Amino acid sequence: MRRGADISRSTRAGLVWVSVWVILGLVAAGRARSAAAHLRHVSALDFFDLNGFTREARDFQWALRVPGAEGRFSSLVNEDSPSARVLGACGLYLIRSDRFESARARLSAEDSEVTTAAGCLRFSRPMRELAADLPAYCPHLVMNTSQWTLAEVGSLIER
Repeated sequence: MRRGADISRSTRAGLVWVSVWVILGLVAAGRARSAAAHLRHVSALDFFDLNGFTREARDFQWALRVPGAEGRFSSLVNEDSPSARVLGACGLYLIRSDRFESARARLSAEDSEVTTAAGCLRFSRPMRELAADLPAYCPHLVMNTSQWTLAEVGSLIER
């Protein structure tokens, strides 16, 4: 008798499902790391353009929704790019991290300018002003699940 013959059909099906979920988890974790690496270098808070949601918008959703978000956003707060620091603070706010207020205080003390965009219009705002508005600003960066899914599918089709 072979050893593998003792495994039932339902056990094999369960092992397949576990394997699929492990692979999907690894893919999601890798995508979140890639997203955070890209967000470190953003030059503007530009989440929507004429083609739909930008790569930055999709990357922010990955960084936000995959476990480990607090670490990713905490590291963004320390980046050179003012836009990356704002995204880090917004991520901390959205996940309700205790680190948000200290990040916000750091941003409030900066003299830099942040470029924000609404479609094709770009605006420059003082970091202090934007830091004061973060609780009102940050929720606008979140896509609902169907928007996020459609944006990801659209980006895959474009490749």
